[in-house]
Amino acid sequence: MQVGKAHSYGWHFLFGCLVVTILSLFCCSIGMAQAQGHDATFDSQRMLTSNDLRWLHNHGKIRMAYISNLLGNCARDPATGELVGSLATYVERAKTCFGNEQLEFAPYAYPTIEAELAALQRGEVDCIFPLYADAKQAEQMGFLVTQSLFNCDVIALSKDKDFDEKSAHTVALAGAKINKRIYLEKHYPHWQIKQYKSDRACVDAVKRGDVDCAIFNSYGIAHIIPASELSGLHSKALAGSMDLALAVRSDNARLHSILDRSVTLVSREALNASMKSFAKPESLTQNTAAKTQGVLWQNKVFLAMSIITVLAVCVILVVVLFSMRNRRTENRLRQAEKQVEELTRKLQEQQKLKD
Repeated sequence: MQVGKAHSYGWHFLFGCLVVTILSLFCCSIGMAQAQGHDATFDSQRMLTSNDLRWLHNHGKIRMAYISNLLGNCARDPATGELVGSLATYVERAKTCFGNEQLEFAPYAYPTIEAELAALQRGEVDCIFPLYADAKQAEQMGFLVTQSLFNCDVIALSKDKDFDEKSAHTVALAGAKINKRIYLEKHYPHWQIKQYKSDRACVDAVKRGDVDCAIFNSYGIAHIIPASELSGLHSKALAGSMDLALAVRSDNARLHSILDRSVTLVSREALNASMKSFAKPESLTQNTAAKTQGVLWQNKVFLAMSIITVLAVCVILVVVLFSMRNRRTENRLRQAEKQVEELTRKLQEQQKLKD
């Protein structure tokens, strides 16, 4: 009886080890999936149409224009030459957002949004980023815009601590700045625009009192103008935000449809987090280190998963060997019991014959 109980306990222990192993592997798999950040779940809404697939196969890579040093949104890592910022996050995730085709992008850098628009009109690129315009404004300009990838808050820098945005003001603007002009026309049509050569010149004009304010994206002001040069100036959050989107030519409705759907499938939270993390100049030099750390983290997860698997296999082997040894011991004991019973029976028979 004791041998049978020991054998039963051994199998119970083996079953418990199997359950623990399966749970450990499952937890490691979840951790690995989260570390890699891949979403392998596709539903019927994430499928491109046959016309979409035909256009992509005939056209090839999607040529995407971006502003070369618009930190937070898009820039190029000087160490690796790779695209970084929220646009890079979009590109990486949009590649696999559809279940029946992978999008391929070829990024091209331009110095300004005006240069991007000119390249798009000439047919040098297929789409541009970022453009701030609603569907009607874009149509008047000869473009189609997707849904916004993310929103940017806008601030006004002025010498007045109690800056009243409802009053009429003269605002400094660097260069053509189409996006900011559209923003001012939409939210502050009563302001007068005065153009300067650079963002720094705009700030200097505010300090001199030549203009009442200058406007900037809230996340980008830190890398445009050092904080030490902003002393004596006050920032005021303005009404409305800039909804930055991808734009294509109005005669390319098929690409617009593909990109517009891809935007809805990419996480807005991931884009906003990426924009904030790359909003400062030092983020460019930290990008390579961050990627290296990410790879090391994935390797550590894989190593931990491998160690757990090896340990689990070793435990199972030990339990199996222990169970096999118990079974052999049980068989020997049963044979010994049979021999004892047989000897006892013979002795009893002999005793009966004597009696």
